[in-house]
Amino acid sequence: MHYTAGPTLDGAVSWLTNLEAQASAHLVIDRDGSIVQMVAFNRRAWHAGKSEWGNLNGMNRYSFGIELVNAGKLSKNAKGQWLTWSKKVIPSEDVTVAKHKEESSETGWHEYTEAQIQAASMVGLLLHKTYSFTDVLGYDDVSPGRKVDPGPVFPMNSFRSILLRFSRLKKIVLNLIRLDSADKTKTSLRLKRKCAAWKDDVRMRILGFTSLGFTSQ
Repeated sequence: MHYTAGPTLDGAVSWLTNLEAQASAHLVIDRDGSIVQMVAFNRRAWHAGKSEWGNLNGMNRYSFGIELVNAGKLSKNAKGQWLTWSKKVIPSEDVTVAKHKEESSETGWHEYTEAQIQAASMVGLLLHKTYSFTDVLGYDDVSPGRKVDPGPVFPMNSFRSILLRFSRLKKIVLNLIRLDSADKTKTSLRLKRKCAAWKDDVRMRILGFTSLGFTSQ
């Protein structure tokens, strides 16, 4: 998961389609929740640069790159305004002061919108259903000390938990089949109940992005 380091979709798409950028991502999610696909999911995107996770190096080969339109880490000018790296002003109501897990002091961070988090969660669930990935990571996880996105205001813990619940569903199905293989009627009934409960839980959590909001780290 990345932020674009800029406040507009047009700016992000323009940069990612510029050959001089030498960068790309599979998806860009705008602040209103709209999604632009830049790279097919069966092709590698160049979003992670020098990166590693566990025993894997060069995470472009092992991951999808999703960019959220967000100005990221901000600085404050003499007037008390929050500025992007390109000196554009971000309204204070769209800023949260927080400390990054790899840093010692607080600063302003551009907030993500509920629409973005909802869109990212739905895309993530679909990708997990299709590709069964095993983890959800920020750029700051695979390139610590070099990168800080998606930053402390992105609800990574909650977001990761939602997406990886597909793994739990698979385990439930396999366990039910093993336990009740001699009784197909009982297996079917239990499976339907478990799946219904799981779907309701995920649905309520996704709706909760809007009604309750995620908590950050």
